[in-house]
Amino acid sequence: MKNLGTKLFITGIFVIVLSGLEKILIYLATPDFHDNLTLKSMTPSIIWNVTRNTFVFGIVILIIGVLLLVYKNGGFLQKQIETIKTKNKEFEDKHF
Repeated sequence: MKNLGTKLFITGIFVIVLSGLEKILIYLATPDFHDNLTLKSMTPSIIWNVTRNTFVFGIVILIIGVLLLVYKNGGFLQKQIETIKTKNKEFEDKHF
């Protein structure tokens, strides 16, 4: 699977946005309540659990995508770390 990390990262963002849209739909479905606390108390907890679980699932997918991107590009990061160490040693040898 090519670019799996990127796909998971973008999917995680979309799932997080979906959880926000779910909350907006809940708010629009009950126009009588304009206070967030009243809306939460009047809405069944299972409905709020769906939006919370969607948000958590999106965060998990996003983190997995970021970790895959970092792992896949680990060779690049390792090269950069080695370059920094080499340049730092050259600087210390030259100035100290």
